Amino acid sequence: MTKVFISSTGKDLEKYRQAAIDECNRLGMTPIAIEFFEAMGVGAVEGSKKKLDEAELYVGIFAHRYGYIEDGFDKSVTEIEFDYAGKRGLERLCFLVDHKFNWPPDTIDYQNHQQLQAFKDRVEKGVIRKNFTTVDDFSLKLHRALAARRERNPEPKPTPPQKADTGTSTISDPLSEDLYPLLCHVVDYTNQCTQVDRYFFPPDKQDKASKDRGIFLIEGTNNKHRPDALVDHLAIRQRPNNYDAFKSKENIGNLLDRTKIMLTGTFKEESHFAYELFHQKFPEGEFDTLQERVGSWLNNGEKKYGRKVIYVPLDVGIRDRELTDVLNGAKQFIDGLRIAEGRALLVLFGCQRKGFLPSAPWMRKKRLKAITEAGDSQLLDPPTKLTQAHVIDEWIPRLPSDLFHLTQIQKLKTSCRKQFPPRKEWYYEDLYEDLKEVLARLHLRPTGHDPELVHRS
Repeated sequence: MTKVFISSTGKDLEKYRQAAIDECNRLGMTPIAIEFFEAMGVGAVEGSKKKLDEAELYVGIFAHRYGYIEDGFDKSVTEIEFDYAGKRGLERLCFLVDHKFNWPPDTIDYQNHQQLQAFKDRVEKGVIRKNFTTVDDFSLKLHRALAARRERNPEPKPTPPQKADTGTSTISDPLSEDLYPLLCHVVDYTNQCTQVDRYFFPPDKQDKASKDRGIFLIEGTNNKHRPDALVDHLAIRQRPNNYDAFKSKENIGNLLDRTKIMLTGTFKEESHFAYELFHQKFPEGEFDTLQERVGSWLNNGEKKYGRKVIYVPLDVGIRDRELTDVLNGAKQFIDGLRIAEGRALLVLFGCQRKGFLPSAPWMRKKRLKAITEAGDSQLLDPPTKLTQAHVIDEWIPRLPSDLFHLTQIQKLKTSCRKQFPPRKEWYYEDLYEDLKEVLARLHLRPTGHDPELVHRS
């Protein structure tokens, strides 16, 4: 994970530093901050340099304090950190408080004003920086900068460790991501897909769509749950009663194409939805053209029917007012889209873990009311646990029949019976890695978008 050194003065920017730490964690980066420094037998400057030597990226947050000046130095530790990061060749993401933004007078450093101003001038001339105001404003701008940096410098995928030769079969090759659709079969999202279909295709419409856009929410089941597989199931359901669409090579190809947009981050304001969508997936052009760009993505393709999904993760701690703002913002955005006949857009908000709906009845009722009233949103049933029977009797029969021989199917069933004991239940995420291992043992390897089982020599 990318190690990010967070530099700023202390007490005046405490909340901003915490926001920076949270954004790093949210994007899978490792924050290096003084809050986590261990005891070191060196001074502040030397300690900071040691930590900067470990860093791969520098984030500087500057307001109205110059910072601590260690004995024997003529610059503050904060300014020395900025210079040392530049000397090391680190990319420096710098954020300066907007001079028009009201700031508490007791946190303004009048004594070292000239040095502070000279330092800020150097920052403005040396790097492209962003101005910030509130903590939320800073958090959003930092999130964009970190996400953009991650796209410019993607981390290499780790090579899975090789197992020792014990006389039994071992995994010789990592499983390709192209096989992900095969693993999606194990998830039974019939109830959730039916709920969505009833919204788009009410029973009284006789298989004729009455809506072409909708907003839905689903609550996670545990700390690891992300309903990504539900996104895939919803994306390929071009018509109702099409749960078996994963049997089609054509639909697997569509899924591996661009049937979905997966956003990241926490959305707490009405404007965040559109801004994050713009920044992460449509970086070119002006913001005013975003709806046109999303509409073009949605309507692209030769087929008459098509459904695409925008998946948006939600923080379990989001408050009702913030939730209402986000849902209303999403509704306002999609209401302005031009959607071609036969096409549909589905915005799915997913909470990654349980607790999105409070357990207390009155609080639960209040949150449900906020969901249903805001943005005309629909709440989907949560996922359920899976058993060996789901794997043997439901997942394997749903695999594309034209990709497997009968003998290979039998081997797959035998392997799954050994891997997954009866009378035990799992969430999908708990099964995922084990299923990959089973498929790899059978030497399942991809050939383009059409995986095939290869017999051992």
